[in-house]
Amino acid sequence: MRTIKSLLNQIPQTLIAIIFILPVLSLLATSCATTGFNEAKNTNLELRFYTWDSISIAKPDTCENGFVPVYQLSELTQQLAKLNIQRDLAVVVVVNNYDGKQAASIGAKFKDHLAVQGFKRVVALRGGDLMPIAGLPIAFDSAISSGHGQPRFTDAATPPPAGADAANTSVASVR
Repeated sequence: MRTIKSLLNQIPQTLIAIIFILPVLSLLATSCATTGFNEAKNTNLELRFYTWDSISIAKPDTCENGFVPVYQLSELTQQLAKLNIQRDLAVVVVVNNYDGKQAASIGAKFKDHLAVQGFKRVVALRGGDLMPIAGLPIAFDSAISSGHGQPRFTDAATPPPAGADAANTSVASVR
């Protein structure tokens, strides 16, 4: 009957190294991956995007008689002109009716629109209606550009966060 020690002596040392090193490398790779948006405290404007005719402002608080107003894009432009806020970082939370590529495209369009309003950076996140923005997956970040000034999409294939309504994919196109 062979002992464990004699069996281990028969296994090549490289195989043992692979068995122990592979899980460590895997752990390191996943721990370095993005965990989502982490600049909630620096956000000056937070929008919730449902459709181009249904956009709300979550930050700053714009409630009227306890209700959150919903704007079309043209109305949103007028409302933003009235806001006396810093214009460093705007976040657009694209609801889960859109996939990652659609959310990135919406973010790129908002970048153009909000730059005219004086915003320096626009980030589009994927999330649910009432989800806090901290930790949401990033679909687009205007601060990350390719060499020709074109926006680069980030995490476009990131699945929605846990608890999100991933089954609802009824919206098929983006304007």
